[in-house]
Amino acid sequence: MILKKLSDEDIECYWELRLRALDEEEISFVQSYYEAKKLDLTTVRAEFPKDDDHFIIGACNDHGVLQGFVGFNRETGEKTRHKGSIWGVYVAPEARGNGLAEQLMRVILSEAKSIRVEQVQLVVAASNEKAKSLYERLGFSVFGYEKNALKVHGKYVDEEHMVLFFT
Repeated sequence: MILKKLSDEDIECYWELRLRALDEEEISFVQSYYEAKKLDLTTVRAEFPKDDDHFIIGACNDHGVLQGFVGFNRETGEKTRHKGSIWGVYVAPEARGNGLAEQLMRVILSEAKSIRVEQVQLVVAASNEKAKSLYERLGFSVFGYEKNALKVHGKYVDEEHMVLFFT
């Protein structure tokens, strides 16, 4: 696998995999598949994060096919620039079971450290034990619990807010 920051030339394959993620893992994302499907590629290109403070790390297989991704946003305010957030963690089912999610997370955390972020936050479905276990192994801890955070097809999803302090 090749792990890299995604760029303009990766937008189409990213968006294709993002739509798949939203369709297959509904409780793991705030954005719904149907909301995302309405967006045209021009809008996706305009909003695509691609600077030192906002980026996506992708994992491509030996054939160049994107197999997973994770996004990062640094806070922009003067008093909050020491914080960042991880979003959109996804690995395609056919690429799971080989530690790819952990590799993606380690790369994105390293990138966050390199821009002097002091803490990284993320949100995970409270029922997603596999993801929570990974985040805990990486040093994240729960700092909040949000009951009924999402409502997916009439069913509520609770979320846990987690943080990792570098300092």
